[in-house]
Amino acid sequence: GSIAAAGGDSAAEIAKFKTVLTPAFLRTANLPNGRLLYNSTCGTCHTLFGQGKHLGPDLTGSNRADLDYLLENIVNPNALIGKDYELHLLTLADGRSLAGMLREETDTTVTVLSLTGSDTVAKKDITKRETPGFSMMPPGQLTAFTPEQQRDLIAYLAAPSQVPLTGEPGAEKFAIANRIPGALEGEGLLTTTTGGKTSPQPMENFVRGNWNWSAGAQLWWTGGKPGDRLDLTLPVPAPGTYEIQIVLTKAPDYAMLKFFLDNKPLEPTFDGFSPPGAGVTHSPAITLTTATLPAGDHRLTLEITGSNPEATKSYMAGIDYVYLKKNP
Repeated sequence: GSIAAAGGDSAAEIAKFKTVLTPAFLRTANLPNGRLLYNSTCGTCHTLFGQGKHLGPDLTGSNRADLDYLLENIVNPNALIGKDYELHLLTLADGRSLAGMLREETDTTVTVLSLTGSDTVAKKDITKRETPGFSMMPPGQLTAFTPEQQRDLIAYLAAPSQVPLTGEPGAEKFAIANRIPGALEGEGLLTTTTGGKTSPQPMENFVRGNWNWSAGAQLWWTGGKPGDRLDLTLPVPAPGTYEIQIVLTKAPDYAMLKFFLDNKPLEPTFDGFSPPGAGVTHSPAITLTTATLPAGDHRLTLEITGSNPEATKSYMAGIDYVYLKKNP
């Protein structure tokens, strides 16, 4: 394939999109609407979660949770082009032109795949062959959308699992109507980590019985190890005394945690292990502390201390929400 020079106008355009597509804005996304936008744009060439076309690469296994990765590939699709996805231009002796990706070449024929289908032509009928170094994917795909549409599409592309549309199984369980009033959603909090990474994770596939996640999602911390820390920024709207509660996810491969508030250690600890037979569930609301806090941002820290002896040693964690209950 080909690699183009980075930077320039593309870097400025990506930076501009990032000022709009902030974590706080992305967490308000309408994911089903993002899926509809995907179906009418990206889905005409790409496959995601087993649905779509096979003209372009399958997106399911890519680094979609990384906003920079998504924007780099959407804004400047010509920056890095795999050999199988380079644009080939063929001029034929009868005056026709074909544009598409080379899918097969024999001693006598060439097969090109395009949006309209597959064309096989005899080499003797080709008068000119060009590979201009362009991707089949056109740049500027996001510019036609409103900021809200950009948000919905990007958030859907970053989703770790398929988002149900209205009428599909799981749609009601996924609805934002499940949000706990007043909750600070884990997937919407500003985060920093000393190890691993965080991403929002829709949880509709794990809902059963009374187990449900506020807003249908959690903040998923993966790739950490014992001793790593995750900092959550807690916005305190007004000075006062608050009972700080947290709801966490439990699973067969989740870690044991301890907690700190503004670097002060808290007494409760948490074992995220859930036996395989119980599956993925969530904890009841855990009171971490009651503290008098000034208005402004405070830091709630989770530290991985290890894992249950019966747990798979993946050391993951999931934060459903934090709740600040103000005392009279």
